Amino acid sequence: MASSPARASKLLLALAVVISTAAVGGEIFLRLFQPPEYRRPMTSADGTLWKNLVHRRSSVPGLDYEMKPGIHRSVNGLRVETNSLGMRDGEPLPERRAGDVRIAAIGDSMTFGMRVSGEEAWPKVLEGRLNSSEAGGSRRFEVLNMGVSGYSTHDEALVVRHKAMPLSPDLVIIGYYLNDPEDEPIQQLHQHFREPVWWEHSALLRFFAFEKRMWDQDRLGGGDVFVYLHRDPEKWRGVLDAFEEIRAATASGGTRVLVVVLPTLWRFERWEDYPYADLHRQVIDAARAAGFDTLDALPAWRESGRSTSELRADDEHPNRLGHALIAEAVLAKLLSSPRLLEGARVASATAKSSTPRAR
Repeated sequence: MASSPARASKLLLALAVVISTAAVGGEIFLRLFQPPEYRRPMTSADGTLWKNLVHRRSSVPGLDYEMKPGIHRSVNGLRVETNSLGMRDGEPLPERRAGDVRIAAIGDSMTFGMRVSGEEAWPKVLEGRLNSSEAGGSRRFEVLNMGVSGYSTHDEALVVRHKAMPLSPDLVIIGYYLNDPEDEPIQQLHQHFREPVWWEHSALLRFFAFEKRMWDQDRLGGGDVFVYLHRDPEKWRGVLDAFEEIRAATASGGTRVLVVVLPTLWRFERWEDYPYADLHRQVIDAARAAGFDTLDALPAWRESGRSTSELRADDEHPNRLGHALIAEAVLAKLLSSPRLLEGARVASATAKSSTPRAR
């Protein structure tokens, strides 16, 4: 009769064979009949006009992609034009006169202006409003639209340090949208341009990872992705770390930071039913703790007298009217807090005045 250790070894071997066979069978089944899209490595065969024509892999460490420079074409019905730096904007002013103010607007598709023209996106509308406002006159304002679809707060912090600060902005405006804590490469552009990790090549492991993600989303967010992203400690920590990175990047030059929380048009119809006001407060509290000025853009929409349908370009993105209302709200904030438009210059002048003169 076989000894107990020998019998146990045979049982473990049989169990390993069963598990391996089931895993191989599950992998084959998923690949052939139901391949999970979650974090699927993408190839050139998956390319679309949007990805192939207007984005490229970024040379900035940690940033998966960026806009291509010098784009002038229509993509999926949207006219996209970029300058030599890859911004959806004209070229920055080559020479800045005393009193000129440069503002860098950083964000995702809500700042880039998905579904509207570049001239209708809130950064460019804000520029026009500033130049025609009481703060204008001999001063020139430029608001550089550095928004890129799909960016997270982590990505935006990299843009601030590596792209915005070399342009010496007087003010950085962060357009924060409610999916900005997303640190997983589930958005198509991230999937397309980044290097996949080893386990993503397995359909079975992606299936289990997706089930874990959905379980977390139900457990922490009640099934709502925006709530989940702000309740998951790891993802929220990513936002706090990004705010700290932005603070560090802007502090040395004296550039001020304004965080504008942009509302969504998703999953509600009446303003009184807006479900994310608490998330707005969470972000604003964190931004203030980082030393930033803040603005909640929700009242600009809610108190405009316009219905949600009058502001929608699609399920999430605003139309030209929605962008105009955001620009007006930011304008009012800047005019009521003029120090925001003096950040880098005031810091520079203060530094000079406090430097001892050589004897």
